[in-house]
Amino acid sequence: MHGLRWLILAAALLAACDLSIELDPGDGAERRGGRTEAQWRAEARSLEQRIEQLEASIERKREEIWSLPASFDRSVSAREESLERQIERYEEQAEALEDELGALQHEARRADVPPGWLR
Repeated sequence: MHGLRWLILAAALLAACDLSIELDPGDGAERRGGRTEAQWRAEARSLEQRIEQLEASIERKREEIWSLPASFDRSVSAREESLERQIERYEEQAEALEDELGALQHEARRADVPPGWLR
């Protein structure tokens, strides 16, 4: 009977705090916000990797611009303009992914996901 009282008290506290910890009956993994720790981690890491890839691409394009000869040749300036446009697109994509990552982190905080789950 003592265990039942504890369970009722714990359920009341969770309800009062509007928190939920779910166990999936299929795999027994703890879920927060509908995701397991592995799912939260994988989603965060995927976004971080995509951001890192874009940042590396931006750096390579900048290096390519710096390596262009100093010239008033139209083909060189057209190439530089093309590279600048690519950099702008990559920066926009990286910014959008950073926004997605921020939204994921916000969602995780609202779902009471431990910070370590996103690392």
